[in-house]
Parts: sequence; C-alpha cells; structure tokens
Amino acid sequence: MIYPIPVSQKISDEKSNLKPYDTKNSVLDFYRAAKDFDINFISSPCLAKEEYKLIIDKNSVSIFSSCDEGTYRALTSLRQLCINSEDFLPMCEIEDKPDFERRSYMLDISRSKIPTLDFLKDLIDTLTDLKYNEFQLYMDSFCYKFEAFPEYTKGIDCLTPEDLDILDEYCAERFIDLVPNQNSLGHMAHWLKKPELEHLAIMHEGKQTGTLNPLDEGSIELMDKIYGSLFPHFRSKYAHVGLDEAYGLGLGQTKEACEKYGMDSVFSDYLHKINDLCTKYGKEVMYWDDMIISNPESFKKFPQNAIAVEWGYGIISTQFMENRCRTLAEAGARFYVAPGTAEWECITSRTGVMEFNNRTAAELGKKYGAMGYMITDWGMPTDGHMQHWVNSYFPMAMAGQYAWNAGAPQDRQNFKHEFRFGAFDYLDKNIFGAKGVTEELYRLGKYYHLEPHKVHGMTLSTVAIFSKLDSNILYNTIINPFPVYDFDRFTDTFDFENVIGYVESIQKRFEKIDFEPTLKKEVLLTCRMIKMGARIAILKIEKAISPEEKKTFLAEIDSIMEEHVALWKNRNFENGVEVSLGLIKARRDEIEEMY
Repeated sequence: MIYPIPVSQKISDEKSNLKPYDTKNSVLDFYRAAKDFDINFISSPCLAKEEYKLIIDKNSVSIFSSCDEGTYRALTSLRQLCINSEDFLPMCEIEDKPDFERRSYMLDISRSKIPTLDFLKDLIDTLTDLKYNEFQLYMDSFCYKFEAFPEYTKGIDCLTPEDLDILDEYCAERFIDLVPNQNSLGHMAHWLKKPELEHLAIMHEGKQTGTLNPLDEGSIELMDKIYGSLFPHFRSKYAHVGLDEAYGLGLGQTKEACEKYGMDSVFSDYLHKINDLCTKYGKEVMYWDDMIISNPESFKKFPQNAIAVEWGYGIISTQFMENRCRTLAEAGARFYVAPGTAEWECITSRTGVMEFNNRTAAELGKKYGAMGYMITDWGMPTDGHMQHWVNSYFPMAMAGQYAWNAGAPQDRQNFKHEFRFGAFDYLDKNIFGAKGVTEELYRLGKYYHLEPHKVHGMTLSTVAIFSKLDSNILYNTIINPFPVYDFDRFTDTFDFENVIGYVESIQKRFEKIDFEPTLKKEVLLTCRMIKMGARIAILKIEKAISPEEKKTFLAEIDSIMEEHVALWKNRNFENGVEVSLGLIKARRDEIEEMY
C-alpha cells in the first residue's frame, strides 16, 4: 500500500474508525493541509532527519519525527494509505528511514530534447511522491539561455534563468534539492565548435576530441562564465561538474604533460581549479569518477570535499562495481552510486538490465557507505533522445525504492520481487490509472532478448534506425571507432521477425487497456518504433523489398514521424526534434530508393 516499501511496516487487516483524509491534488497540498487534520504530531529529536514513525490505531493517527523533512515523508506515506483505502484507514505501525542520505534523479536535457517548465514540474511532483530528495539537470549544450552567451541561444526555445528560479523554489517546497549538472572537460563539443572557442579543444590527428584542454587557462575562464550564468539560480550547495569520458586527455596538447606527470596529476590539477571555481560560487564539487577510479592513489590529491559519482550502465559485474565502491570507501571519498534507466539507444528501458543494475548499485552503495544514489536518464548525442517519457516511469519507481530502502542483500531466496510488483501497483494506480499497464511496459522492455546478439548500451532494432541501410554499425568512441556488430553475418531474419511478433502482441494488449491518453499514445508509438527498427534490420539483411511492402512500410514510417513530432511537443520545446526525426527520415528516403 506504500511505495517505496518502508523499512518496517505492520499493516493490520483490521480497520480503524477513521475515514481517509482528503488527499488533495499533490503531496505538497496534503502536507500543507495536514495541520488541520486530526493528527497527533509528536516531536522526536532522537529520530534522523527523514526518519519517521506512523501509527494508526483504532481512533487516532500519530506521526513521530524530528523535523519537517521527517513529517513530510510520513505524510507522503499516509497520503498513499488514504489513496488506497476505500472506506476506513487500516490500523498500522510503520517505522521508516532512508538507506541513502541523497536520493537523486538525473535528467539529461542536453541531447536535443529540452523539457518544458510545466513538464518538469509534473516530474518533480512524481519524484517527491517517491521520496527523492535531489534532482539534477544535466547540460553540455545550449539547452539553457546562459546569460554570458546570449548569442548561442538566439532563436532557440529553451529554459531561461527565470525558469530555473521557479524550478528551484518548486523543488525546495517539496524538500528536493535542485542541483546543476554542467560538464566541464569532456562532452564539450557543442561549445568547442564555436569559432571563438575552438582553440580550447584538445586536438588529435587534426580532429577535435570534444574535450577541453585543461592546461589552457582559457578553459577555466570559459567555465567561470558558464558557472556564473548557471549556479546562482540553484540554492543547492552542490554542483556536478562532469569530467567524464574526457577521451582527449593524454592526446594532442596534453600528451607531453600526461607522459611527464601522469594523467592522474593533470586531471587532479584541473579538478582543483574547477573546485576553486565552484567554491567561489558557494558550491561543493561532484564529478564522475570513470577517468580516475583505476588509480585510487589519486584520491589523496583531490579536494577533500569533492564527491565522486560511480556509474555503471551495462550488466554490472558485481565484483567489478564492488571493487570500485571498496576503493572509494578505503580512500575516504564521499561518493554516490549511479545506475541508469537503460533507455538510450533502446527506445524502451531494457528492463532486465535496469532492474539488475539498480539492485546491484543499491546493495553495494549501502554496503560501502555511499552518501548518495542517483539514477541517470540519458539521451545520446547521435539519436537526439528518441525515447518517449512513458518509458522512464518504471525505472524511476524502481530506483526510488532502492534509494529509499534497498532491502536485505539478494541471496538464493531473496530476489526482491515485491519491489518490482510494488512499482507495478504504484504506477498503475498513480500514473497510468489502469491495472496491468506497468507490467506490459516491463515485458515490452525485454524485446531485445529476442535479437540475435545483445549489444552493450543499445538494441539492434533501435540502432538499425541510426545507420545507413548499406552500412554496419560503428560505435564511435571519438578517438578509435570500432565495430559493434555486422549485419552481413546474419544469414536469416528469424530473430527480428520474432521481435516484431512479440512487440505486436504487447501492442494489442495495450490497445485494449483504457489508461491515461497521452501515455497510451506514447506507449503505442514506442511499440511501432521498435517494430520499424526491426523491419529496417530485416531490410539490412535481405537487401530487398517488394513494391507493395515498400508502399505500406513508407506509409507507416510517415505516420510514425508525424506522431513522434506531435507527442514530442506535449512535453518538450519543439526545437531538437529534427535530430531524431532526421534519422528516421534518412532511413525512409533510403527505403524509397530501393527497388
């Protein structure tokens, strides 16, 4: 009845004499109205900040907490009990507190898809109901009107400083810390393409690496202007500065210094400079740890207040992540664990991967004392964040559970199915408005199991949309592209025909369920896009299509593109849709030219 499932709950079959309270429109409304409810609010200084105790006996409701945060979490749970009680509240005793001090959702708003202010407010309302207390907006492009660079967003509809001020207040009212997440070393290609900034890029064999040159003081000057335009609109004491996947480090202008002093020293010196900048703006630094985790001695050189974020997005080897968490703990570093939604270049969440990674990260983060747990929701620079929002709800709910209550470590008997089923029930009741929708989404996210090969971080049916019909996929690491798979090795289309059949059966079940109209449209479009990708994969193998099939398929692609744009506009600024739309249109034009 309560999700995330509390650490300890005893809910009786016996009902109290108390009718459910008016649940209002939102958690915040319920919290504000609760002072007028017949509830005993009992101050308990011995409880931690977000810890609470909720007791419903025959004739009274009592909430024990030490501060407003604890009261808010208790009322969040009570509101869910009210929503799920038809006549009288159940008698219960709940003792609850979070496993992680910081429970974060990170949304990529840089890869072409820039959400509107209204949508972000809706998202925050769901996050607070799932007991998140941190929300990060990831940026590495011109998704925001940086006051120091007005010319870069001229003619672009995107978030404004005023929007951020509103969001920051909106989050604070709901006990959520809105944290800026601005990359500052790697993933800076959008900035470095500007003629006046391109001299700051690390070059390799005449090409930009997308990495800022940390040895050039101009890089710090640039980041100072970026931070100065961004950080003042966030009251949080934290700022995530990225520093991940800096593939250019050790090449070009940095080659000599990295060989002489070590890449870790060059990285550490830059981190200190970035830390000094953040201190200037009253922020403590968070950074992705992938560039330095293999050199644990480096942590001794880092600013003591810096927070490492340990991420993993494929099927995480438990031993591999355990070693990293142990390394961070032994180094005395403050750190987060960060699994992902497993959606990018997949259209759906790959639900099996997502569920495993969320569970593994939570158990290891808890074991080694991580201060935070963050689920990341990425797009990809090449595909423009093609997936639709409906696919993020299940990962969000599962991560909300593991961040709040990771449960006992999994063993041969404990697979935590109740966490998954709890997410199904919560989302069906509170988001979709119909039973069975989330379970079908969970099944839809397993379509990739039918493909001939599993590919790290993507599905074959999805990336078939991103590559020319006559080419084999290359996964570009910026410096050394390497082939991921080769369609010429596939001798038949059996697997992709199975994908189409599997998704078709789920689509028909969705069509029979009456649920929230916009979400239903997003689900049905998701099904159609997967089938389109699988059909393109078949064309890659067969290299032929009949005139009748071509006519039908082109009409379906045209319909998908039209629906994709319409649904995009519901939640996002319109600019940016051309990236994902362009990829679909490119395949459409190639198919039209086929015999």
